[in-house]
Amino acid sequence: MMNFYDELTARKAAILKIKKMIVRSLAKTPEGSLRISHNGNREMYYWRKKSGDRTGIYLPKADLPTAKALAQKSYLNMTLKSINDELSAIDSYLENLPQNPCENIYEILSESRRRLIEPIWIPNEEYVASWESQEYIRKEIKDDVPEFYTDKDERVRSKSEVIIANELNKAGVPYRYECPLVIHGIKIHPDFTILNVKKRKEIYWEHFGKMDDPDYVNKTVWKKNLFLSGGYYLGDEFICTWETAKNPLNIKHVRQMIKHYCL
Repeated sequence: MMNFYDELTARKAAILKIKKMIVRSLAKTPEGSLRISHNGNREMYYWRKKSGDRTGIYLPKADLPTAKALAQKSYLNMTLKSINDELSAIDSYLENLPQNPCENIYEILSESRRRLIEPIWIPNEEYVASWESQEYIRKEIKDDVPEFYTDKDERVRSKSEVIIANELNKAGVPYRYECPLVIHGIKIHPDFTILNVKKRKEIYWEHFGKMDDPDYVNKTVWKKNLFLSGGYYLGDEFICTWETAKNPLNIKHVRQMIKHYCL
């Protein structure tokens, strides 16, 4: 299951960066605030330099940069308040977070009790083992296709697929090679069906290795559209890599994708 502690601490770190940027920007804004009034379709801007000033000084068109700076200041202050409220909520949640989240209760029980219980959430190790134990029929690789083997001694169709498979294996990401998937009655065999253990979510990874071949490109577009029509959105349930003869697969990009999508 998702680790909410990690999710929230990451969110906190992200908005703290934004807060620092806002504080720096506010230090450069003018004193006071902006009042906007309307005369028909015309907007009129007034600079209220003091907190007790309800009317303000009229800003002509030449002073539009001042009006913009004051409007920006108001926006930044509202954003800052929202960030502070969220930080307070995150800190309160983290402070009161149980030492053992509900997903972990089964794991802290004794073996004697585990044998008597049907868990609501099974541990990741058991979940992964169950997922990996599911049998499937791979797509046949014909004898005239060059032989490529992964570190797990699986036969795949290309050197690039060897790279992807080996990097997934090194990162400890469970995967199935060419496991069948049916979309609208059409059976396809995505290159890799990946299990994101943290989110307990399946992701389909296709590698398009002949993007300089027009016929292959047409098939690629058809397959991408098929995934989309089945509710598998690019960058969510469906990810892909691609290459041409002059632009081969970059192993660094593979590692970046695994870190971003699969872990």
